[in-house]
Amino acid sequence: MIIESAAKTHVGMKRTENQDSYGISKSRNIFFVCDGMGGGAAGDFASRCAVEVMIKALDLVGTQDTEAIFKDTKPNIPKELLLTPAVIRLANRALHNFTVKYSGLSGMGTTVVSAAFDKNVNKIHIYNVGDSRLYRLRNGVLEQLTKDHSKISELIEQGKMKESDVKTAEIQSMITRALGTGSNVKIDFRTEYVKPGDLFMMCSDGLNGELDDNAIRSIMIANKNDMEALCARLIEAANAAGGRDNTTVVAMREPEEHKSTLPYDTRSGSTVTIDAETESESQQEDKTLKKIMEKVQLKVPKAAMEKNIFSNPLLLGAVIAFFVISVGMIVSKMSRPVKQETELMDLAGKVTGLEIDIRTPLPENLALFRRSDDVVAKLQMIQDWTRLKDANTTMLRDAAVIIEQNGAECFKGVIEDKPIQAKLDRGSYQVNFLYPGYKVITNKMEMKDSISISVELSEKYKPLFVLMIPEE
Repeated sequence: MIIESAAKTHVGMKRTENQDSYGISKSRNIFFVCDGMGGGAAGDFASRCAVEVMIKALDLVGTQDTEAIFKDTKPNIPKELLLTPAVIRLANRALHNFTVKYSGLSGMGTTVVSAAFDKNVNKIHIYNVGDSRLYRLRNGVLEQLTKDHSKISELIEQGKMKESDVKTAEIQSMITRALGTGSNVKIDFRTEYVKPGDLFMMCSDGLNGELDDNAIRSIMIANKNDMEALCARLIEAANAAGGRDNTTVVAMREPEEHKSTLPYDTRSGSTVTIDAETESESQQEDKTLKKIMEKVQLKVPKAAMEKNIFSNPLLLGAVIAFFVISVGMIVSKMSRPVKQETELMDLAGKVTGLEIDIRTPLPENLALFRRSDDVVAKLQMIQDWTRLKDANTTMLRDAAVIIEQNGAECFKGVIEDKPIQAKLDRGSYQVNFLYPGYKVITNKMEMKDSISISVELSEKYKPLFVLMIPEE
């Protein structure tokens, strides 16, 4: 098949930055749409990074790499169709690694929907994570071929919400799967036969969030012979309807003059879920990513680069302290006995331990958090609570802390009216938090009873700020 396509993206009428991205591999007839999420520039970075990694990986990932990435989960689909889900897994892994390395990117993620047209048979292979969609217009009938991974979709399936309630629902943006929000990812897969005259369209939820299927269908029918116009008209209509979100559209069809003579089938495909990768497969992804990331041209947003000393007060303070101590040592050596120099050296870099501050949001902040179903808004609240802890949180008195190393208890303490200090040796520890009915909430909105942390030599105890909230 030879596929004619067009793509267009727009920031919309309410947003100031576009967090959508798309990618096209014309040589392989593979198309991607990603809709990023996350505070600041993180959503924009997430979608751009995912697209860049996937496009580069299509050319750099070989058959052996693909088989190794799926060596444990072994999805029940033909081996030749594993390339696209492999590059989607790699994009997820790349984003996850960025969130681990840069705290400013915590909470970022992106949806992805992909269409891969088979050159040898009249088939389209569809992969998706999140709520970006793929539609098919066939004989005047519009059909959504992907399933939204969203809270709304779950509620509709359970009969707890009607389709007519979606527009007014406060949880429209709450998705249940995304790339980058975890160390592994589940991917939905579906194959459909391509029939002469079929028109396919992928989009971010900025389109279907503003236009119902009837409106989308009418525009696609009116512009079915002009892919560029089709993309432009759909985005114009979404903006005219409110344009509350970014909108991206990719239109695809097999031109009339190139219609394949290969047989086709009218059978409808069923959706299968490719299981999340195992730890061993994740390690293989990291190995494969090394050669890909060398080719990816991306700049991490400055605000997220924790290692920049001027944007990281703790690191800047450490550098200043080191400078002051160094100057003191020089002055000491020039004007004081050797004994004094030794005392100064003993003061520097000899402390290991944690200063643990356990807090919980103020009641009014927790109530606002509970009422919101906007994932991005919730992530921003957690960031604000952490950044302005005195204004937004209160100390969780009587919360217990138990620190273990290799299963052995190293420290036990209870929060009273100030953070507690735990003197520890260098190494890795498991820090457990106990308070009836409460759990730790991470900056990725994970609920946990414990966290892992490394302790190194320092000039002072390493601060550990922990938020705990009641379980629902």
